[in-house]
Amino acid sequence: MQHSGDTTPGRGLQFMTANPTLNGAPIRFTTPLPLGLTSMVQQDPPITGRHYITTIYDTLTMLRGNHSFKVGGAYRLTDWHDTSFSGPGGLLGSPAYAIGSVAGDPAVNLFTASTLPGVQSTDLSVANNLYALLTGRLSRVQTGRVVDPGTLQYAITNFENWTSSKMGGFYGQDTWRVKPSFTLNYGLRWELATAPYNNLGIAVFPDYANLLGPSTALFQPGVLNGVADPVMRRGKVASKSDLVNPAPNIGFAWTPNVEHGFLGRLIGHNNKSVIRGGFARNYYDEGTNFFSSIPGSNPGQQQSLDLRPGVAPGFSPGGLTLQSPLPPFVPFPLAYTDTFRQADFTFSNGFGTMKDRLRMPYVQSWNIGIQREIGTKTVVEARYLGNRGSNVWRTYSLNEVNIFENGFLQEFKNAQQNLAINTANGRTGFANNGLPGQAPLPIFEAVSTSTRR
Repeated sequence: MQHSGDTTPGRGLQFMTANPTLNGAPIRFTTPLPLGLTSMVQQDPPITGRHYITTIYDTLTMLRGNHSFKVGGAYRLTDWHDTSFSGPGGLLGSPAYAIGSVAGDPAVNLFTASTLPGVQSTDLSVANNLYALLTGRLSRVQTGRVVDPGTLQYAITNFENWTSSKMGGFYGQDTWRVKPSFTLNYGLRWELATAPYNNLGIAVFPDYANLLGPSTALFQPGVLNGVADPVMRRGKVASKSDLVNPAPNIGFAWTPNVEHGFLGRLIGHNNKSVIRGGFARNYYDEGTNFFSSIPGSNPGQQQSLDLRPGVAPGFSPGGLTLQSPLPPFVPFPLAYTDTFRQADFTFSNGFGTMKDRLRMPYVQSWNIGIQREIGTKTVVEARYLGNRGSNVWRTYSLNEVNIFENGFLQEFKNAQQNLAINTANGRTGFANNGLPGQAPLPIFEAVSTSTRR
């Protein structure tokens, strides 16, 4: 049994008491402050981290005549558990104040080219920023809440990012010494893996159909027969387990002994050469990072509490300063639910998920080589090695540039052709209207160069 990992101890909320307070909460300023000032108030709390990998394995070896059998199995648990007290705007329950003047603030009219004749335009912004700093004018106040796993409601509580993955397998193999000059190794390993998962079941992610939305496949412009109103749902696992993963391996070592002829001189006798070769398939798991950083990081687990002029009632441009009591925050989302409409987040966030039938990635490797003794202390070796990865996980954006189905590539080639025609005609010496000394006219074929998205 092997257990390894690290623990980052948290310091609780002791650091909060060291900061000055405003409206009953530690005061924080978004950085940078006006005029390039740096905030001396700690912005974010420490994270308590517990990251472990536990492996349990056992192997039994049996010697029977010219065979050496091995059977065994292994189980591995990867556990990534971070706890923090941060969310939208930084520290939960501690609003972050942005100092500055926004459009519509009457203070903006105090410093203009009319009120300060001859002032440089760059100095006008400096004057406005300085005035906002001295008077404590606010352009935004932001804080947030996170989902409480116990109540499934937004609250000021620890935010837990707890992702795990499990993988195991069993195997059998044999080393068979067929004869003194030839040894054969062969075996089979069977790997099983569960999908990475959120332990608390509070992650929010779409399935693949909802991720594609109205479309049903990538790069099919105009084909809108998918999910018209895509959603994300609360869940624990974004993909299915993968339990059928055979991993064969075979190898050999042969010591040929040829006494006569050219082959005898090339290979040598008296065990001077060894030929080795083999093939193997090896599976591996991606651990917890893939789930944690993609489907586990979608919006919905955190609630933003925001105050902005023109958005929050009671917060007009220039109408709020550090001395003002804060009006009610505008929450988004309004509540934590089992289902979120993606349209509610379209203009502020992106979404990620995993295909529901992700297979375990594996690498196939093969080799063949020969060793030849050419002296009492010298060996020459030649070897060929090859490998190939399959089912390798990767991420890609549904918004990647499409140059094939939408015709952009062909239009680009048309534009290249037009440039080549123009350049070729320009080198022939023809002049406009046949007049010497004039620049050549660009000559184009009747080819469309429009682009379509």
